[in-house]
Amino acid sequence: EGELDIVQNAIIKNIENNLNNEKPSTALFCYKLLEKINPVYSAPSINTLMHHKNEQVREFAQYAMNAMRGVSVSDMYIIYAENEEARQGRIMLSRQEIQDLFEHGEITKRRVAALCRSETARDRQYGAELIGHHKEEETLFYLSELLRDIDDNVRKAAIYTAQKRHNYEVISALIVNLKSPRFSNLAKSALFVIGQEALPVLDNAFYKSGQDSVVMQRIVQIMGRIGGPTALDMLWNKIDFPDKVIHSQVLEALSESGFRAGISQISRIKFAIENNIQDIAWNLAAYLELPDSKKMQQLRQALREENEHDIRHIYTLLSMLYDPESIHLIKQNLESGTSEGITYAIEMLDVLLTDDLKQRIIPVLDDIPVHEKVRRLQTFFPRSRYTTEMTLKFLINRDFTQSNRWTKACALYQIGRLQVSEFQLDLIANLFNSDQLIREMAAWSLYQISPELYKEHRLRLAKEVAEDLDSLILDNQKPFGEGVLLYEKITFLKSMRAFETVTGLLLSYLADDLEVRHLPEGETLSLHGEMMNYFVIVRTGRANLYQQGELTRELTSGKFVGELLGLHSEELNNILVALEDTELFLLNKDRYYEILADNLMFAQSVIKHMTA
Repeated sequence: EGELDIVQNAIIKNIENNLNNEKPSTALFCYKLLEKINPVYSAPSINTLMHHKNEQVREFAQYAMNAMRGVSVSDMYIIYAENEEARQGRIMLSRQEIQDLFEHGEITKRRVAALCRSETARDRQYGAELIGHHKEEETLFYLSELLRDIDDNVRKAAIYTAQKRHNYEVISALIVNLKSPRFSNLAKSALFVIGQEALPVLDNAFYKSGQDSVVMQRIVQIMGRIGGPTALDMLWNKIDFPDKVIHSQVLEALSESGFRAGISQISRIKFAIENNIQDIAWNLAAYLELPDSKKMQQLRQALREENEHDIRHIYTLLSMLYDPESIHLIKQNLESGTSEGITYAIEMLDVLLTDDLKQRIIPVLDDIPVHEKVRRLQTFFPRSRYTTEMTLKFLINRDFTQSNRWTKACALYQIGRLQVSEFQLDLIANLFNSDQLIREMAAWSLYQISPELYKEHRLRLAKEVAEDLDSLILDNQKPFGEGVLLYEKITFLKSMRAFETVTGLLLSYLADDLEVRHLPEGETLSLHGEMMNYFVIVRTGRANLYQQGELTRELTSGKFVGELLGLHSEELNNILVALEDTELFLLNKDRYYEILADNLMFAQSVIKHMTA
């Protein structure tokens, strides 16, 4: 096990233990999270919930088990029934359909085609299931179509069938499903089951022009889970990938695959470590150049989070060079915060590392003042000292491999707040950034400095983009912090107790999918139907939560409605009633669990809050 695996396994064990948590919502949350982390955990988790103290939890577990068993519709199609009772709820095939169904003991292609092209979702689902028992290669064409079906059950059936029967096109269609929060988990599981055969298709899809970054991350995860020499070679070839998030995923996947650097790879690993230390050294110097004030706190915190992220990279890389257990022990002692633990860890590093590494790594990890870290690292990574304004300029223009979107957004906010007019051209350039968060903050900052310049250059943007920015900046009458800029959504999430230890970068991914819902005083919001797919967060105002007709609690700003038992039953009534004009954030559950599953430290933080 790599150092990263040791940490993640401990977190997963904690999540599993909380399946028995006396709070039903926490137990259910942990089940859904485990299901998202790896579908293999589903059945054992349901079994654990079956023995929960709470009756409603046990009922939910039974429902989940029945749903898992009841995926197939094949039993509904029959050719003979003795009586009317036997036909109840079944579909009797016609004489022609029976003739089409079999030909020399095989299901005919014509029958499969008819089912797969049917307007009835149940027929298409049946078609997907039949393909699993069909030997003809031609039927896989229909399977690749069904993997894009608009009906959830049809697509799920197609994904299950694809595990057994597949070709290049089917595997490619599975990869497309990796982008969908609803189906990505099943698609990942199917691709893992397909295994080595899927690797060439996954690798081609990774390098496909314009490929979605989320899909690229999923591909890397799957490669790491499949493992083997081919997967390791493919992952190793991506270790220099310029996107910092994907680069992190590559390191995690290599660690999960049990990668250990060979002689020819040691120098490359050391180079990667040096790159991380160089970024840390730059950020530490920038941290000192920014005023230690409340208004600058968000940006300084973003720099600290970047460094913590890079330090995790260093631990992962070191575990590829040295004994992972030793690296994990060093990490534990450094994070203990005790002088004895830190001293012991530094002594271990001094013994373990080569001279060239220890001189660079120890200043980063040692518990010494920031200015001392900067001084000691300056020898290896010389850097000029900048004014606050120049530091901000460098931050917004640094490569995304060095500064993430949240750090850049914080820097853009400071430029707008301070109205640094010298950087107008930098702001104008960022109006055309493909990242919505960066684009919005560049537009906001430019408007603070010069409304005329904003109005002039917005004309160069695509009409939809310009109108969207106008609605956020020109039409918004609320004070900054209460509007619906992505930056404002992130800062609100960061103010919530449940997310106070979560990085701004991760919260920015959550904010990307937040929907805003206004609930006037006295109006209600039913948490059934489509609303079952969302967590509800109160941003402003107050609302009462009623479950099965009983008032359970009042929700104020920063409070949210988590998993509710009984939502699978329309008979159970879960509603919100606004006590005053209330603004809600709706957070897609699939996306939320997906982000948690990919970032187990985040998941641990959320569960810690839930169980406090």
